Amino acid sequence: ANDTDPDGSLNATSVTTTTSPLNGAVTIDPVTGVITYTPNSNFLGNDLFTYRVCDNDALCDTAQVNLTVYAVPTAADDTAYTQKDVAVTIDVLLNDSDFDGYLVPSTVVTTTNPGHGSVNINTSNGEITYTPATGWTGTDSFIYQVCDNDSHCDTATVTVIVTTLIPPVAVDDHSATPVNTSITVQPLANDTDADGTIVVSSLVTVTNPADGVITIDSVTGSVTYTPTASFYGNDSFGYQVCDNDNLCDIGVVTISVLDPPVANDDSVNLGKNTSLPVDVLANDTDADSALDATSVVTTSSPIHGNIVIDPVSGVITYTAVTDYVGTDGFGYRVCDVDG
Repeated sequence: ANDTDPDGSLNATSVTTTTSPLNGAVTIDPVTGVITYTPNSNFLGNDLFTYRVCDNDALCDTAQVNLTVYAVPTAADDTAYTQKDVAVTIDVLLNDSDFDGYLVPSTVVTTTNPGHGSVNINTSNGEITYTPATGWTGTDSFIYQVCDNDSHCDTATVTVIVTTLIPPVAVDDHSATPVNTSITVQPLANDTDADGTIVVSSLVTVTNPADGVITIDSVTGSVTYTPTASFYGNDSFGYQVCDNDNLCDIGVVTISVLDPPVANDDSVNLGKNTSLPVDVLANDTDADSALDATSVVTTSSPIHGNIVIDPVSGVITYTAVTDYVGTDGFGYRVCDVDG
C-alpha cells in the first residue's frame, strides 16, 4: 500500500518473501500481493519478515515488515435474570480477563442495544444495569465492548431473561484459615430461593482464586480452598448457583489466609519474696496483623508462685511463694486481632 514506482507500475503478482518470520508464517495472495501473517500459537512479542516486489520493467526492491503480536482482552458472555418490571445490575467484567494488562472499566460501552429494555453503564466499575420494558417478559440481549490499558478491545453478549419467576440469591461469604492450611466452606449455606429450590449440583466457579486452588464437591456443595504455600492475605473466587427453574445468580467467597502470631519464650530474674510484672508480648510478633493484648491467657500455672494477668495490657505479674528460691515457669497464649 505504501510502495511506489516513479516511472511504471508495481506488479502485484511478483511479490515474494525474501526472509521468513521467526515466530509465525506468511501466505501471499498471488493476484493482489497481499501478505497474511499468522503468529505461532501463544506467541506474543515482535516479529518481522522481508519481501520483494518488482515493477512492469522487472526492476525489483525489497522491504521489511515489522509486526507486534499482542494479547487482546477476553470478554466472556454473561447471563442475568430479573423479574418483570425489575432492573438488574450485571458485573459484566467479573468473568472477563486480560493476559498482559488490565481491563479499564471506564471503556465499557454497548455496541448493540437490547430490543426490549434499556441499559445504563456505571463507568467507575463497568457494571451495566438493564431495565426491561414495562410489562415485558422474555429473553433479551445486548453486546458490550471492553478495552484494556493498551486500548485493545473485545466484545461479548449479555443475555437477560425477564421472568415472573424469582431467581436464587447468592450471598457473598467470608472465611479465614491459617497459612498453609486448606479450608472447606459451604457457600450455599446462606443462599436462598424464594419460589423454588437451589440445585446443589449446579454450583460452578466463574472466577478462580489468584493465590490458591479450589475443588468443588457437587454432591454437598462444599468448596475446599487450598492456599499457595506460604501465602497470606485475602483471596477470593466467584461462583454461580442455579435453582430448579434454571435461574442463576453469582456470589463471591473471600478467604483470609492468616499468618498466626509467634509467641517467644521469656526469661526474667527477681528477688526472693518479690513480685515482677512481665511484658510477655514485648518479644512476640505477628506478620500480617496485630497482637491482641486482651487475649492473653495462661496455658499452665507456675508451681512455686502465682500470676495475675492485666486484662488490658496483657502484662503478667508473677509472685513467688514466701521464701522460695529457684526456677519456676508457666505457659501463656496470645492471639492476634484476627482471632
